Amino acid sequence: MVTVNSDDPTMFSTSISQEYLALTQRLGFSVVELRRLIANGIYASFMSEEDKQAMKSQVDSEWERLERNYC
Repeated sequence: MVTVNSDDPTMFSTSISQEYLALTQRLGFSVVELRRLIANGIYASFMSEEDKQAMKSQVDSEWERLERNYC
């Protein structure tokens, strides 16, 4: 399982959004691959299983909204 993180945004002058953008621009990651990385981050977290499922549902809802409005 692979995850993407921003580590220390202040020290490295980055954000998770900038990291995802770099993956698309520099390495050719697709939207589907980014979505999988986000899910991996949720599943690899230290949250409870209940919280993971709730967050995954929230992320899925937001992806669906974005797809409806921008694709």
